[in-house]
Amino acid sequence: MIFLDYRECGPTGEPKVVRVDQEGDYSITLLADNFGDFIKNLYFNIEEITDEEFQSLSDTEKVKLLNEQEGIDFKRAMELLTNIGIDNLSPILLSTLGRMYNNNGRPAEAIDLFNCIDEAHRDWSWYYRCGYAYGMLGYGKSYESEHVQKALQLIETGIKMAKEYHLDKQLGWCCEVVKYHLFKIKPKEYKEDYPVIFETIKNLFDKKNSKDTTEDKVTTEGKVTGDINECEEDEYPTYDVVHWVFNKQTYSREEFSKEYNKEVEICR
Repeated sequence: MIFLDYRECGPTGEPKVVRVDQEGDYSITLLADNFGDFIKNLYFNIEEITDEEFQSLSDTEKVKLLNEQEGIDFKRAMELLTNIGIDNLSPILLSTLGRMYNNNGRPAEAIDLFNCIDEAHRDWSWYYRCGYAYGMLGYGKSYESEHVQKALQLIETGIKMAKEYHLDKQLGWCCEVVKYHLFKIKPKEYKEDYPVIFETIKNLFDKKNSKDTTEDKVTTEGKVTGDINECEEDEYPTYDVVHWVFNKQTYSREEFSKEYNKEVEICR
C-alpha cells in the first residue's frame, strides 16, 4: 500500500511518498521525496518511455524509475541503459545494469560491467553484487574453484564494509551468497581463510536458531542442560535433511537455492 510519510517533516511539512509491504514484514520503500514527484513518476512507464525521454532524466531519476516499476520488463530496461552506451554510463548506472544481468542469469557480463566501476565508487554493494555474480559462476562447485574463491574474497570484503556502516539486512544478503550459491563448501573449509564470513554466518544463524536450541536443552526443571552456544562445524548450517518448501512447492536443497535466489534478486 502507498502512504504519505510524515515521520521526518512533521504534521505541517511536506511528506514523502512510500510503499509499505504488508506481506514483507511491513518493509518501507521510498517512492518519491514529495507528492509532486510521485505524480510525475506515474507518467513514466518502461514500456512506453522513449530513449530520449529516459536519457533526459538525471541518473538518480533513471535508477528510481527502474527500481520502482512493478513487473518490470527487464529486456526493455536493459535496452534503455545499453542504448546510452556502456562507456557513457556512470558508476550508479553500471551497477544498476550489472544487477539486471545478475537477475537474468548473465553473471559474466555483469562482472565485466562491475569491473568498469573505478575503486573510488566500490562500496559494499559493489562487492556484494560482484560476489553474487562469481557465486553464480561457482554454483555447486568445490572450495578450490577459482570462481568460488573469488566470490568468497569479494563477499568477505562486502561483509566488512556492511558491518562498518551497521547494515544488518545487507549482511544477510552477503551471507546468502555463501549459503545458497556455494552450498557445496562447508564452514570448516573457509573458517581460516575467510574468518569474517565464518563468524558472520555463525552469529546470524545462531541467533535465529537460539530459541529452538535452548528449548531442546531445557529440562523439566527449567534448567539448561548443555551449552546453547555450542556448534559443531560440520553441523552448521548445511540443512542437508531439511525439506525446503517455497511458494507452496517442495524442493531439494539445490533446486531451492536456484528458485530462492531468483525470487530474492527480483525483489531487490
